[in-house]
Formats: sequence, structure tokens, C-alpha cells
Amino acid sequence: MQGGKQWNASVMATHNTSFKIKVVNSGVHGSIMVGFILSSSFHSSGNIFTSEYGYFMYLHDGFLYGNNQNRSYGMPVLAGSIVEVKLDKEKRTISFGVDGKNLGVAFRNCSFVNELFPAVDLRDPLTSVALLS
Repeated sequence: MQGGKQWNASVMATHNTSFKIKVVNSGVHGSIMVGFILSSSFHSSGNIFTSEYGYFMYLHDGFLYGNNQNRSYGMPVLAGSIVEVKLDKEKRTISFGVDGKNLGVAFRNCSFVNELFPAVDLRDPLTSVALLS
């Protein structure tokens, strides 16, 4: 998947509870969002990473967006890094890992866990990621 001049989203049409991506190129600004989105809120025009409809980590600065809030969570993620995203439906939590290091629970009490889909959102023509699993 490669970025463009606006946010370019990809939603996986599966209810996987975990997935991994490799940051192939973080582009000029590192504008990559990765996480889960509410299936009914996805649309092909404009960005999808609104904190109202999904749970994301912004790889540029490690901030979290979800539950109508944003906050610091991790460090910037660079090209070559592997990012893992996990949804625990029973505990209603989402966590992230970078290069094999678990960053801990990012979101608790997630809503609509049975309607969340894995999602990646890119911006910047040079930005690209590869889906690993």
C-alpha cells in the first residue's frame, strides 16, 4: 500500500484480531495510521482515522487516536520497523507492539469490538507499508 497527496485508507475485509505491517518507507512526514475502524464508518473519500470511529496509533509520533481523544503512547516508528496491532475482544482492549516490543494496552473498554476491522491509513506519496500477517 502506498500513500498519496491525501489520506489513503485500506481496510481489511476480515475480522482478524491481530495483524502486522512493515513500514517500507515512512515518507517525508511519516504519516501512517494503523489500528482498527468501525466497519460502518469506512468510506473511500477522505481520511478514516477519526477518533470517533476507530482506534489508531499515528506512527509519526506514537500518539493514539480513539475514544474521541488523542494522547502520547509510544515513540515515532521508522522505516524498516514491524508494527503489530492486537484486539482482545473479551477484554475489549487494543494494544500495539513495535519490533517485537509490546507497548502495552493502548485502548480499554473499546466499543463495538465485533464490528471492528483492521485498517491502515497513509498520507504522503513516498509512504508505503507491507502487510505481513
